[in-house]
Order: sequence, then C-alpha cells, then structure tokens
Amino acid sequence: MRIYSRTTALFLKRAKLLLKEILSSEMGLKVYKSRFQYMRHLYPINLVVFERGNILGFFEPHGYQIGLSKRLLFGTKESLIKDILRHEMAHFWTYLEKGNIDHGPDFRDACRHFGWGDAVSKATIDLDKENDKKEGDLKAEKLVSKIQKLLSLAGSSNPHESEAATLKANELMINYNLERLRSKPSGSYEDDETAYVKRVLHGKKNSAKYHAIYDILLLFMVKPVFNYGKDGFYLEVIGEKSNVLIAEYIGSYLDSELERLWKKQRELTPHLKGLSMKNSFMRGVAKGYKEKMELSKKNLLKSDKDLILLEDSLQKKVDLVYPRLSHTSSQRGSGCQESEYQGKASGKGLFIPRALSNKNKNQKQTFILNSP
Repeated sequence: MRIYSRTTALFLKRAKLLLKEILSSEMGLKVYKSRFQYMRHLYPINLVVFERGNILGFFEPHGYQIGLSKRLLFGTKESLIKDILRHEMAHFWTYLEKGNIDHGPDFRDACRHFGWGDAVSKATIDLDKENDKKEGDLKAEKLVSKIQKLLSLAGSSNPHESEAATLKANELMINYNLERLRSKPSGSYEDDETAYVKRVLHGKKNSAKYHAIYDILLLFMVKPVFNYGKDGFYLEVIGEKSNVLIAEYIGSYLDSELERLWKKQRELTPHLKGLSMKNSFMRGVAKGYKEKMELSKKNLLKSDKDLILLEDSLQKKVDLVYPRLSHTSSQRGSGCQESEYQGKASGKGLFIPRALSNKNKNQKQTFILNSP
C-alpha cells in the first residue's frame, strides 16, 4: 500500500537527493532532474513510500519504481537509507542488464561491481533497535474486521438481518471517517492529509467486469483509478487506510465472484450468451448492488455538510497522488436489457463473505529489503 502526505513528500525529497548521489558518484551514471541515463536510454528516478508488513524496500520493473517503507521516515540513519537505496538500485541494474530481480548471482555480482558489501547485498535487516515505535493502526484493523463481518451478514436469507447488517456497515464507515476528520486540529501535524494507495487488481485487458468492480468500490469511500502499462492494467484505490483495506479484499473477491454469477446465470438462461450479454450482465450487477447499498445509506448522513466533508477529504487524497487525474467514467453501452435486468437482480443479492484472518502474533521482527 503506497502512502502520500506532506511528510512523505519531504522524506522522498531527501531520499531522491541520496539516490542521485549514488547514481552519479558510485554508479558513474549521468543524472538529470528526474531521470538517469543508462546505455543511451533515460529511466525515471521514481520513489514512493509504502506500508507492507515487514518489507523495507522494493524495486518494481513496472514503472521502474523504488519503494521505501514508512518505517524509515522517522529516526532512521542516513547511512541505512543509502544502503537500502543501493540494494534496490542493484536490483534495478540487474533487471536492466539481465532481466531478473531476484537475489541470485547476478544481483551479488552487481553489488561487487559497485563495491557494495554485505550491508547492501544481504536480503534482510534486523530493525528491532531502529524501529521500536508502535506499528500499525489497531483501530483501523478492528474496523475492517467488523465491516467484513457485517458485509458477510448482508447476504443473510433473512431480509431484516441483511438490511440491518448493510445499514450498520455503512454507518460504521461513515462515522469512523467523520470522526477522524473532525478530530484533526487545524494547522497541526495531525492535519497533514495522508492518502493510502493499493493495487487491487491486475489484468491483461480491461472489461465491463472490471468497470463493474470499479463502480462497486466507489460505494466504500475510496477513489478507484485505472492505470495502464505495457503489460496490461492495474485497478488501484485511493483513500483512508481502513477504506482501502476494505476495498482491497472486496475487489479481490469480486474478481472471481462476478464470473461465478455469470456462469450461474448462463445455466439458468442458456440463451443469454456472448460478450455483449455478459457485459450487460456485469453492468446490471453493479447497478443492483449500488441500489441496495445507497438505499441503506440515505438516512445515515445527517446533513449535506457531512457529505461535502467526506468528499472533500477524499478529493484531497486523490490530488496528493494524482494531481492531474482526468475524470474516469464507468463503461457504458446499450447491450441487452434482459441480461442487464438479470445482472441487477444478482447485484441486489450479492454479499461479500468475511475474509479469513492469517495473523502471526509471534512474528520475528526481521525486515526484508526486497520482495521480487
């Protein structure tokens, strides 16, 4: 999950200067304002801050991106940050030279080539002493667990239980976000707007199914964004941490669940077949689920002021991540009315099962420098 705020921007500005120094003085590469030159090609100096378990850094070939953990923001020695940057640049270099990003012989050869010792080439670092501050957001994690449980109850065969669970899930999300916004003292450090970003889905080709997932995720107080590259597309979500975590598990579930619903509908109505009818069905699912959720939400916001406050906060987060983001609309089309009607009925009956917990309370605090 990537993180954007004024604090991370200042940290990345410092890290970028350190990386330019490494590129120029240690790797002998020509450095420009935001790129460096290798074999007559220019590559971006693209750094981000992220939050992800015990990972300290990563290099991602898609977008030539280097990530630094939020654990490094406060109190980390400059020499340690430089070693992590060297480690990820060794992966970058190995990818350009050999096409791989593992910790194998090519990676170790790259470290030796630039005179970087074991402190750079090793895959893990013990950060117990450097990172003794409390990690995680327990309140957000508890909220995610509660909402997952309620969304799973929303699939109850008892209509009263289903409606009550859906209403409660919406109420928890709205109240939690309003409480956080109202508790921030204006002009203080806590007033620093922070945006969390998570890649939810990836595919070779976009489709009506993914646009349906986009529409459904909009209901969970996040901003979905499609990003396109040479290897396909990514669907990302931007928002408050708890909302992004909820959207991640919902998006992952819907990817297979919408296919299952279409297969089930085909068995019931064999004459509905082909891509056009499938696309209409997917649009219908999104419409049906949206109607169910918005019906339960209509009385929760006490005033237009609350709605404006929530929308303004989310827009600020989007602007932090993508200052020039163009408007994204859902995929539309005339399609098949019958197929869309059946999809709408499926959407109204759609529920999200609770995610399984996979926590290890005795996890050793050893941090990985790269996760290929």
